[in-house]
Amino acid sequence: MLNLLIDRNISNTRIHREQDETVILRDFINKRIERLVLNVEPAKLSEILSYATSGGKRIRPLLVLIACGSVGGRIEDAMSAAAAMELLHTSSLLHDDIMDGSDLRRGKKTVHAKFGMSASILAGDTLVGLAFNSLASIDVSSNNEIIRRFSSAFLNLCEGQGFDILSDEGISASEHETLVEKKTARLIGASAAIGGLIGGGTREEIHALEQFGLHIGMAYQAQDDLLDAVGKVEGTGKSVGRDEQNGRHTFLTMAASDVSKGETVEAVRELVAEHIQRAFSQLSMLPLTPYRERLEALTHSLIGREK
Repeated sequence: MLNLLIDRNISNTRIHREQDETVILRDFINKRIERLVLNVEPAKLSEILSYATSGGKRIRPLLVLIACGSVGGRIEDAMSAAAAMELLHTSSLLHDDIMDGSDLRRGKKTVHAKFGMSASILAGDTLVGLAFNSLASIDVSSNNEIIRRFSSAFLNLCEGQGFDILSDEGISASEHETLVEKKTARLIGASAAIGGLIGGGTREEIHALEQFGLHIGMAYQAQDDLLDAVGKVEGTGKSVGRDEQNGRHTFLTMAASDVSKGETVEAVRELVAEHIQRAFSQLSMLPLTPYRERLEALTHSLIGREK
């Protein structure tokens, strides 16, 4: 029914169709997440969770839904998994903001800045529990594989953050690439793969979706590093310049040697373009449907963030 609802609400032009569908899907995702956090006790914790989960582009859950549709599945069947991926992602943001000392996220105070450190840690842990509960409600034959991929993505996320905060002695370019892959890209790749599993995709299609998401994740982080270095708070909606202040390794610091900042920025932009090209090459494995086009459109909206 959700597929049909989207088709009834979209306009005739391709641009408007893609934009309108994203709005519709994001609205369904938001309502699902709102229902999940509303049932948490005590009421104050529910209030904190509502604050933490509001806003955001919902890239990971959108990927789950569109990937499901791209292999012929019903996207409404993937809604619980979509919510789970966003809840896990949001949990990581809460903990990441504490470790980075960030005071701004999605254009407003971070959870720890508004509610305190203890409340933010508790909220992050609660979101993980909600995510697993949401996944447990999925009734498909591939449920065990879905849980495995979700758990692996969670572990990789933690390992990536470990590389990030425990690399005081410096890391090589290859180690930095592993950091980004684990901390960011594998969760995005898992989102696309889980959508494909729920949609009943073939092994080849699921692998292609996973690789698509993986390269999008790498491109996303490289672009994020650029925005932190040269962006503005008004454009990004979060603290900028934190990477440099915290001495964090980024794609820019990895690319920098004796070259100018302009050359470094250009090198990272070329890396973004390379990963996008590699991501799109994976889409040839998928059926030629409007959902394949929507994966491309979602990528362009993600990477084309305001600088």
